[in-house]
Amino acid sequence: MESNTRMLNVKMLSKKFITTIENYLINNMFPHSLIIASNSDEINYQSAIYLTCRLICEDVIWCEGKCNNCQRVISNSYPDFVILNLCSEKLKKEMVREIISKFSLSSLEVTNKKIYLIQNIEDGSLEANNSLLKFLEEPPINTYAIFTSKSINRVLPTIISRSQVLTLLPIDFEIVMTKLINEWKVTFEDAKLISNCFSDWNEIVANGDYAKFLEIKLLALDFITNFINDNNEDNYLLSSKINKLEKNYLSLFWKLIILIMKDSFLELPQYFITQQKFIKEVTDKIANKQNYFLTVIYECLERLKFPVNKNLLVDYFIIMMLKI
Repeated sequence: MESNTRMLNVKMLSKKFITTIENYLINNMFPHSLIIASNSDEINYQSAIYLTCRLICEDVIWCEGKCNNCQRVISNSYPDFVILNLCSEKLKKEMVREIISKFSLSSLEVTNKKIYLIQNIEDGSLEANNSLLKFLEEPPINTYAIFTSKSINRVLPTIISRSQVLTLLPIDFEIVMTKLINEWKVTFEDAKLISNCFSDWNEIVANGDYAKFLEIKLLALDFITNFINDNNEDNYLLSSKINKLEKNYLSLFWKLIILIMKDSFLELPQYFITQQKFIKEVTDKIANKQNYFLTVIYECLERLKFPVNKNLLVDYFIIMMLKI
C-alpha cells in the first residue's frame, strides 16, 4: 500500500473538475466508482486527494484542506482511506481481497465513508481486475472507489462501464477534432478515432496523414471482419501487410482494434460511430471474450515499446487471436 505523502495543491485542478465534484455533492449523487484520467500522475493524484477530502470534509463549505479529516487524508493517516499505487507494486488478486475484506467491515470514522484509491488501474492484472469487478457490482454502503489512469484506453471496458469517467487530459478533444475536420477534411468518426489514438496534435501530425490513417483503419476492420467470420486464411494473408507496418503504425493498428473491442463490449458504437451493424456482429461473435482479446493487444503494445522483433510480435498476435 502507498506510504509516501504529498501536499494538496488545489491550483493544479481545473475549475471544471472542481465544479463537477461540487455538483455531485450538492445533488447527493456522488458516484460509487470514479475514474480520473489524465497523462499526469501528479494531476491524477492531486485530483483524487481533493475528491477524497471533499467526501469526508468536516465542514459543509470546503475547508481548503484544513480540517482534521482532510489533514489526515492528505497525510495518508485516515484509517478508512487506502491508497494503492500500481506504479510501485502490481495489483494482485490478494491485494483486491485485502481491500474487499477491509471495506466489508464497519467504518472506523464518524463520517461512515470508506474510500480506496487505486492509481494507474490500467496496470492491474486481469485476474485482479476481474476480482475487483465483483466488488464494484455490489459495493457496500458508503464505499467509494477512485481509480486514476494515464491511459484510459488500456482500462478494462468492464471497469469503465461501472464507473464515472472524468477526463482531465491536457489535450482538448473538441479543438483537436475541429482541426482534423477543418485541416485534414476528415469525417467526424475519423476525427474521434484519431483523437483517441494520440495524446496531442503534434503526435497526430508526426504520425503521417489522413490517407495513411484510412489505410490502417481499413486493415483493422478487415482483420476483425475475418476474425468474426472465421476466415483464418485471409487473416494469415493480412499478417504480411501487418508485418510491413512501421512501429508507430502497428501501434495505431492495435489501438483501433482496442476501440472496436470497447464498442462491442458496450454494444453501442462510440468510436466507430457509422459501423453499428459491424459492431453488433463483433459483439455477437466475441460475447464475453473482450477482456481476453484486450489483454493480448495490451501485451503487444507494451512489448512494442522495447527493442523487439516486430515480425515475431505480429506472429504472436495472430497465434493468440486464433486461440480465442
